[in-house]
Amino acid sequence: MILIREHIVEKGLAEPVRLLDFCVGLFEEIPSKKGVKKAIHRGEILLNGEHVENGRFVKEGDKVQLVDAMLTPPKPYKEDLRIPYMDEHLAIVYKPAGLPVSGNQYRTLQNVLVHNIEKSAQTDALPWAKPVHRLDSATQGLVVIARTRTAIVELGKLFEHRAIQKTYNAVISGYIGDSGMIEHQVEHKESKTSFKTLQVCDSVNYEKVSLVEYKPHTGRTHQLRIHSQMEGAPIIGDVLYGEKGKTLLSKGLFLAAIGLEFIHPITNENIVVNEPVPAKFLKHLEREQARWDKFRN
Repeated sequence: MILIREHIVEKGLAEPVRLLDFCVGLFEEIPSKKGVKKAIHRGEILLNGEHVENGRFVKEGDKVQLVDAMLTPPKPYKEDLRIPYMDEHLAIVYKPAGLPVSGNQYRTLQNVLVHNIEKSAQTDALPWAKPVHRLDSATQGLVVIARTRTAIVELGKLFEHRAIQKTYNAVISGYIGDSGMIEHQVEHKESKTSFKTLQVCDSVNYEKVSLVEYKPHTGRTHQLRIHSQMEGAPIIGDVLYGEKGKTLLSKGLFLAAIGLEFIHPITNENIVVNEPVPAKFLKHLEREQARWDKFRN
């Protein structure tokens, strides 16, 4: 069993909180309440080192621990991944849209990794490479992978302390300004996303469609999707937060994690990986402008 991350309950709990509710949003690897419930049931979230029921109340000084039991080996799924960076400790892979990071399906990133990344030569090598954070299934882009036991712990600390800078591209159904900070709360919690508009075109359906660069400064579930919606410009293809009747179901979600920057937890090198704007995004903008020009004429 590997201890990935530990959180000590601090003073100031306004009222008694059950373990399930306390853990929602606590670990970036498990963003949803449903996921937290399953993790507690599987023994991946412990309270003071013990496997307890999700209704147990937490109190000041308790240790809430995220662990990886590594009990069930993944089943290799033969699909090639693009790997922009890899060393013996960690890797950064580009996850295609529509591929869940993990879950009950056979085709998951965890299973695909077995086909793409061999066991590290380090003495503390993990038996198989593991993702250390998540992207929504519909979101494409960069995912950090641990190859050693030390890396999975130290990368977890970097994510916990927001020491890994992420950059996303999105195509949104509107125009929200040239640049700025979005600070709408998500699930009644502070949430911040800085943005920069890279390109704007006319649109028959939305008047304007924009290519934006997003940098989240907090890690709330669906933060970018919710912030876009609350600004009145949902991300194109968003079936959860988009405008009903205008969602491009066949085109997928126009959201991509295209940049990562952090200090390597083992070598102390500055790791910077940047991907270009997805071609699909640029083509969509071209089509929107072409339709507008045709409509106007």
